[in-house]
Amino acid sequence: MVAERLTRLIILRQRILVLLVVPEADHAKEQRMSGTSGTEG
Repeated sequence: MVAERLTRLIILRQRILVLLVVPEADHAKEQRMSGTSGTEG
């Protein structure tokens, strides 16, 4: 079925996007936390 292939491709794309975006967000959070703690300290 073509629909099944399309849905699988969409799911794989979403997974790849999540894997690429999440680490960047975590890294930004770490930078913010370290920056605020540095100024406070």
